[in-house]
Amino acid sequence: MVPPPPLDPDKAGAILGALKELGVNAADVLALKEDLSLLAKTKKKAGVLLPLDADPSGRSVYGEKEFLFPGFTDAFIYKNLKTQGKNYYIRVKEKGKPPFVKSLDTPNREQAVVAGRMLYQEVKGKISRGERSRSINSLQLMQKYREKQAENISPLPKEGITKETYGNKCAYLGLWERFIRLKKLDKTKIEQIPTEVGKEFPKWIQTQEKKAHKGKPYSNAYINAVVSEVNYMYHKYALANKYISQQNVPQFERLRVQKRGEHRRNILSVEEWNTITTFMRSNKYLKSNVTTSAGEDTGGEPTLLEIAKRDIFRHYLLIGYSTGARVGELLKMTWGDVYVNPLDSAEAQRENRLMKVRAENSKTGKSREIVAKTARYLERLQEIYEGLEMDCKHQHYLFRNPSSTKKEGNIPYQQPGLSRRLKQVLIQSGVQKKLDTTGRNIVLYSQRHFAITMRLMNGVDIYDVALNCGTSVNYIENNYSNALARMKADEISKGMSSLKAKKQQ
Repeated sequence: MVPPPPLDPDKAGAILGALKELGVNAADVLALKEDLSLLAKTKKKAGVLLPLDADPSGRSVYGEKEFLFPGFTDAFIYKNLKTQGKNYYIRVKEKGKPPFVKSLDTPNREQAVVAGRMLYQEVKGKISRGERSRSINSLQLMQKYREKQAENISPLPKEGITKETYGNKCAYLGLWERFIRLKKLDKTKIEQIPTEVGKEFPKWIQTQEKKAHKGKPYSNAYINAVVSEVNYMYHKYALANKYISQQNVPQFERLRVQKRGEHRRNILSVEEWNTITTFMRSNKYLKSNVTTSAGEDTGGEPTLLEIAKRDIFRHYLLIGYSTGARVGELLKMTWGDVYVNPLDSAEAQRENRLMKVRAENSKTGKSREIVAKTARYLERLQEIYEGLEMDCKHQHYLFRNPSSTKKEGNIPYQQPGLSRRLKQVLIQSGVQKKLDTTGRNIVLYSQRHFAITMRLMNGVDIYDVALNCGTSVNYIENNYSNALARMKADEISKGMSSLKAKKQQ
């Protein structure tokens, strides 16, 4: 703390003389000092603010104070007398808000004036546009946005966002962060980033390689999802919280996506499905040598645990293709979610099972019951786990991971591991060669499309299919039009035979 200046002896004598004439002695002065000190402490406890240019003792904190512009008192530079540093600071008044205060990082007066005037123009510009006076960069924006989105995580999809959705959002922002860093704009204030950068972003993603599927570019639909999330961050967070104005929001553009009535991911034919199920029942699958992720034989014989894992995956496919459940719904299902339908006949109860998708595991946020002929598959699945000395109680997941490090915990399989096994099965069964010739890509989610298509092809009412699979009639009509056309071929072609006969006459 800077010590007070020495008192002039002449002034001191004059003050003492005046006090003596008023009948005030030294003891009275000391008492007054104590009273003032007590008053200051009381005000501080009561929340009474001291003048803006004073420290707790009432002394001014502004040294070498100088207004930035003649005739204007809303901004000035100064040296903070409370600190040991000698750098200048700028202070700008904001109506109805705390003042904007920032170090100018220089002890030089001339440099401080220039820097202060430039910063003043920037701050005033932001205030006039209705923005916050304190800027943030892209990294800070993404961090704030992620924290805000994390507050909305909920086990029920429609009451917030799920952990999976939050993870997807973070992955989308990860691409934006990589792009911003590449452009060396990561530390640039968001209002100073050229808006044209938004147009470059989707084109840049097209040049990037996927981490999980090397050699395959991002689809236009995925790129549009990334762009939409980043654009949402700017509008619903940065703009809404006045970190930026509309004119400074990046100009994002979406890529063209061909509209198709059929679902984007193809499905297996009935013949191909039968080939796979026949292969997975054989020792060629269950007891064949261990292979690499590319399907190459390593020469190593499978352990009993590996054989059990293969059998578990076999039953995953059987149940998945029978129910049409989403992958996430099936992996989060427990043995307590499986039960007999009390309204079924005794014969139906031997074949059918109700499988409940709980609200917190459903994409729609609504619970539902799936009806499927899965009783035999579930009984065999339970036998596999019991052979591994793993219980199948109500709280246990249907597809628990039996690995030695996870066996004791109630840990379900994850999609990446099952996807790798599916890839190996497609290769080893010979089905992958047929898929390659037709340009089809079979993934875990294909189980859902297969189940819906087969039910439609076999004449199940579209409303019943939608109800069982947790989707809408409109979605099925838009995405499974080929199956619907084939299903209604006889009705559509009514009268055509008589027309043909007339033409031949």
